[in-house]
Amino acid sequence: MLVEYMIGKSLHSLMYIIGTAAMVIVSLCVRKRLGLKIWNSLLFTVVAFLSDGLGAFLMGKVYTAVVASLGGDGVSNYAIYGAVFLTPVLVMLSARVINQPWRQILDMVALSEMFARAFGKTGCIFFGCCWGFECDYGMYNYLQQKNMFPSPIFEAATMLIIIFVGFMILYKSKSYTPGCLYPIMSLLYAGTRFFWEFTRYYTLEAEKHLFMGMSLWQVCSIITVALSVLWLVGIKQDWLGKAMAYVEVKQSEKAEAERKARAEKRRNKKKRKS
Repeated sequence: MLVEYMIGKSLHSLMYIIGTAAMVIVSLCVRKRLGLKIWNSLLFTVVAFLSDGLGAFLMGKVYTAVVASLGGDGVSNYAIYGAVFLTPVLVMLSARVINQPWRQILDMVALSEMFARAFGKTGCIFFGCCWGFECDYGMYNYLQQKNMFPSPIFEAATMLIIIFVGFMILYKSKSYTPGCLYPIMSLLYAGTRFFWEFTRYYTLEAEKHLFMGMSLWQVCSIITVALSVLWLVGIKQDWLGKAMAYVEVKQSEKAEAERKARAEKRRNKKKRKS
């Protein structure tokens, strides 16, 4: 058991290392298509990697707290949905701060990040975590010491299909719009994760029924789908452009009002002198 654990843990860590390398390679491969410079690709790949780790860590803490509130002792050290939520926020903000094309950068991150997650999920197969329900036709799980449905295999395969869709949109779609890849790939991931969640193994029955018979991750899936749809509608309707135009109009009106106020002040001053 100990030997299997150590081997599985080592292979699990190795897959995460390979996934990190894949992030860099994918970012460098798609940068020309997105019109990004090498330093842009490398810098924001690092930002995405750090955002992924931080978001996943924080969401793991949320999951552990939720399980504890339900009377369980389940612990999560890494939860993908934390990365899904936090990464676009930190990447977009950091890109805006240094005045870089955040839409194209997010598209690059969407592809490279999904590659890392696919490799990471493959690592779960070796480690024995994130598996499905107990079944006679499943694979042997040394942690649970029983045959279980190999959910990580199907989840990793789903991620690879999503990656393929992302590349097709980027390179083949005539209707590709900068900034659309992240919400599209997040929507596809959340939609498929919602259904794969029904195959997951839970140590605490109450975890399955956090909200209306759904698990925490299914609730996160619904939230992600809703936010992704809003994001795509916002791109289609150009909500950001309209908002920025509105702000510019208001700033222009304010500047004009201040100019008139200064002019009036000068006229009143001349009248008093005369």
